[in-house]
Amino acid sequence: MELLHTFFQKIPMAALFVAVAIGYWVGNIKIGKYQLGGVAGTLLAAVIIGQVGVPVDPVVKSMMFALFIYATGYVSGPQFFASLNRKTVSQLHLALISAMAVFAFIFVVVKVIGFDKGTAAGLLAGAITVSASIGTSGEALHRLGLAADRVKELEANIGVTYAITYLFGMLTVMFFASRVAPRLLGIDLKREAQKLESALGGTGTKLAPGQFEAFGALRVRVYEVAADEAVGMTVSDLEARFDVRVERAADIEHRINVTPDLTLQSGYRLALQGELGDVFQAGNFVGQETPNLSAMGFINEERGVVVTRKELRGKTLAQTKETLDLKHRYGV
Repeated sequence: MELLHTFFQKIPMAALFVAVAIGYWVGNIKIGKYQLGGVAGTLLAAVIIGQVGVPVDPVVKSMMFALFIYATGYVSGPQFFASLNRKTVSQLHLALISAMAVFAFIFVVVKVIGFDKGTAAGLLAGAITVSASIGTSGEALHRLGLAADRVKELEANIGVTYAITYLFGMLTVMFFASRVAPRLLGIDLKREAQKLESALGGTGTKLAPGQFEAFGALRVRVYEVAADEAVGMTVSDLEARFDVRVERAADIEHRINVTPDLTLQSGYRLALQGELGDVFQAGNFVGQETPNLSAMGFINEERGVVVTRKELRGKTLAQTKETLDLKHRYGV
């Protein structure tokens, strides 16, 4: 223990990475259908490592808290204001009542049991799983005029209590929302989720997670330039004539940089993308399809996208997809 204490005293940053590494490893452990997840696992790991003694500069604490609040507002702020309408206004009473009920309950518990201010703040933050309460509580402690040692002790109590109660708060919400609440409301959660997915997607297909339609609108085929008519033609001329796109080009085993003015030469291999009929026509014009895919390096990948265009608000995924013509869907 003394060795770890000395190590973290000299390299405090190591404690952060050790906590994250252990936390995500613990968070991936499944107990039945449930698992803690990286956040809860990291909190528990950090509490244990913190018992060894890890010095953290006050400036770093303030900076990290400010970044956390900024990131939270950056993510949640636009969603909050975008969702404000007549339907959500009628639900404000639920948020107000919940906030007052939770605060009153925590206040009574703290008074009855006799918790100190730090433990009380950690209990509130962890029970409602609101990390921002930690920073605001810490700032409030510094303004109470307490001794430095007492403030440090109370801040430690905030972190420990928060980490422990966060686990129970998170698991309780998960269990209540997935098991208890649907039964109280008489809702078949699985069926309603499928209906919502179908409504948002607009396709009516039932695909399992990770599945997608095999017959998409766009296809990619590789052809070798051999026809006399194609030799000497530029990429822009070929794309305009057959409404396809040249995604990749290669000569023998070397990839060629595709530009609109690239002149096709005999033996070039072209990865053509577009609607299947157009690709076939362009390919037959160019030459013959080839199984040689070396140096092509054309792959598909998934990306997360944040919708910012106002004209897309309120549209289903299927409707949004139709707003993009084939030209803008190339490579996507």
